[in-house]
Amino acid sequence: MPKDTIYRGASDKTKGFRLQKIRAIKLMIEEIIKNDRQLFYTAIEITEDVDHTIVNESHNESRVEELKAYDNSAFTLQSEAVKNTLVSFFDIYFKNWQSSDNVKLGFYTTATIGKEKKKVLFNGTNLAPPAQPILKIFSDGGPLDQSTFEYFKATILEEYRSQYFKTPNPKSANYAQELARQQNKLDNSYFPILKNLTLEEANNFLDKIYWHFDDEDNDALKASVLQLIKTCPLSNLSNEDKEETIFCELMELLDERQNDNVFSNKFITGSDVKMVFKNAESSISVELLDPSWERYHEESQRITDKRNLGDKLMSVCPDFSKQLHGIYSREACTVKIDTNSGKSFLALKYRVFLACAEYLALNAQSTYTQDEIITAIGNMLEKSTATIEALKNDFTYRVSNEVIIKSIIYDLFDECFIALNEV
Repeated sequence: MPKDTIYRGASDKTKGFRLQKIRAIKLMIEEIIKNDRQLFYTAIEITEDVDHTIVNESHNESRVEELKAYDNSAFTLQSEAVKNTLVSFFDIYFKNWQSSDNVKLGFYTTATIGKEKKKVLFNGTNLAPPAQPILKIFSDGGPLDQSTFEYFKATILEEYRSQYFKTPNPKSANYAQELARQQNKLDNSYFPILKNLTLEEANNFLDKIYWHFDDEDNDALKASVLQLIKTCPLSNLSNEDKEETIFCELMELLDERQNDNVFSNKFITGSDVKMVFKNAESSISVELLDPSWERYHEESQRITDKRNLGDKLMSVCPDFSKQLHGIYSREACTVKIDTNSGKSFLALKYRVFLACAEYLALNAQSTYTQDEIITAIGNMLEKSTATIEALKNDFTYRVSNEVIIKSIIYDLFDECFIALNEV
């Protein structure tokens, strides 16, 4: 019969939440470095802080981690973070993995190991602390002896009971019912198994847990992940020196997936990671991005002339060719698709706008012939192209050829940024 276990969701308002995401990225990149064809799926905040499952032909291997960001702290078995983790791992282990070798439970913390203290149980029993810190025994992978096991078991039993059994108020009208409900919850948990736990069973359970104390904090862990990204087989000349971009994209992807309401969508696979590396090949480093992209939307708020491309052509040249107008409109549409595709394109569009606006400020007419319009557009294209070529000494644009720039000019007319004459 399935047991009732407590859901433990971590808060996303702590620095530990960032630690979760960085650890998840590290596990994924390490998996790809070992075998870039390995199937896996990874998520945060599912069972514990990080869940990482490796898919093999005959079985799956699961790695579940609890992460504790406690700088300048020392943990003992009596620390709440440690006791809570052990209760949680106990539930996971006895629920799914007691008879399996395909699970690894991990405790990862920036805290150090402290000396155990005397434990006084709720019933008044005094437990003498072991000579050696229990967490040191855990991290060294050594088995517990009988006396240390008794200290460990008594501590975890009391913690487990406190989490699953909340003593009701004796003065409450529903005291008897609530007492029975709490007892039923405890009886339907893994508490009865824990009460009968033997030394051998405890050591088998603890053998599934790997412990990391005094480990990397957020900054140090990020630095090690960036180095892993650099050495990953997915890295190549096209995404060279874009480790920071790849890291940020993976962090963002974890955020998006963690907030997805569909359970299966919460996981990131190896294919997702490969796509991030692939997309980085065409991305632009922040240092090379033209910052003028921010001005594009600001400029759009200043628009007062609401005429489209056709209205503007006809207002200065009533007999302008409808066929040519149609070509201009279709060319304008080809870049409307790209307007929201990235900061680089918005920067390009804003620079073309500035070049065209400057030209028109000096050369605008109240009326034009068709040939004069074609000439004016050609002059704006020439000026815009020269401007972009000069800027490319300092910035990188995702696209910048004359065909695209010409289409942008048509679109600037259509989107009311510029006009051949004053309204």
